[in-house]
Amino acid sequence: MLDRCAPGHERTLRTHHWRVTYRGKTYPWLPKGPGRGQLYELWTGKVEQLVDVLGIDADCARKYIPQLPAPRGSRR
Repeated sequence: MLDRCAPGHERTLRTHHWRVTYRGKTYPWLPKGPGRGQLYELWTGKVEQLVDVLGIDADCARKYIPQLPAPRGSRR
C-alpha cells in the first residue's frame, strides 16, 4: 500500500515497528505485524492513523487494505 499510495516514502525498520516518513511527516509506530494476542482491529487502527498522519489518500489505501474504515461522515 505504501509503495502505491505514498510514492517516495522512506521506511526504517526498528526493533518492533517501522518508522515511516512521507512528505516531511513521520509516523514512528507502525507495527511490523500483529503481536501475540493482539487483535487484528488494533493493527488496522495503526494503519488508519498512519494514513491520517502522513496525509495519504484514504481511497487509495482502502484499495489495498479494504478493512480500513470509511471516512467519518461517509455512507460507504
